[in-house]
Order: sequence, then C-alpha cells, then structure tokens
Amino acid sequence: MSSSPLKKFSGAARPSLRKRHSIQGSKKALYWMSLPALSLYVFLFLMPVLNNLRYALTKWDGIEEPEFVGLDNFKKLATDDDLATKVLGNNIEFMFWVVIFQTGFALLFATYLVKNTRTTLIFRTLFFFPNNFILSLCSNDLALFI
Repeated sequence: MSSSPLKKFSGAARPSLRKRHSIQGSKKALYWMSLPALSLYVFLFLMPVLNNLRYALTKWDGIEEPEFVGLDNFKKLATDDDLATKVLGNNIEFMFWVVIFQTGFALLFATYLVKNTRTTLIFRTLFFFPNNFILSLCSNDLALFI
C-alpha cells in the first residue's frame, strides 16, 4: 500500500451546510449575549467620560448657557493655578513612594512566606483568616436569604 497516512488528514473536511448554519447561529448568539455588557459599558463608562470631556471644554456656571472655550481650561489649569500644580506634584510624589515601599514590602513578605516554617504558617493563617472568615459569613448570609 503506497498511500501515506498524511493524505488522510492533509485537508480539513468542510462542515456540512447544517453545521455551518449552526456555527453562524452560535456566533449571533454570542453577539446577543455580549449586548448587556456592552450596554453597561456604554451607559456607565463611555457616556460619563464623553460628558466630562464636553464639560471640560466649556465655560459653564451651571445656570447660564455653556460657552465653548476649547483647551483654555486646561491651559489655565497648567499655568495659572498654583494649587493644581501643587496637588499634581503631591500625587506624583505619593504614587512614587507608595509604589516603592508597597511593592518592596510585598516582595519581602512574599519571599518570607515561601518558607514552610512554623512562624510562616502562623503568619499565613493570620493573613488569610479575615478573608476566609468574612467570605464564609457573607456566603452563609446569602444562603439564608435565597
């Protein structure tokens, strides 16, 4: 027999018309299932962001008609407002120190907890106990109300 075993599997078999129709139907179902998540994203995130951008580009006191000023609000914020520059500097400094110390202490604590000694087991228990305890209380309360 000269037929190669690779010839049997060289090309993928085309699905039948009924199979293709069910695949396309499942794709439509996936689009319909993603519609609630997409609508939540649009209404709870995208629309507020676009509204804030619209408000940021206008001069408006909340009573009279808004006046479009473009990027002048941002220019004033960056150059004329001393409080805004101080607040921005404080936020950047805070982020810098938090990232360094929080990440550093987390890595040190994690490397310490990798060892399986008696003290690390106690620390792990103390660390994870509140999470497990609160989670079990919540699940028990939910089970009572269902």
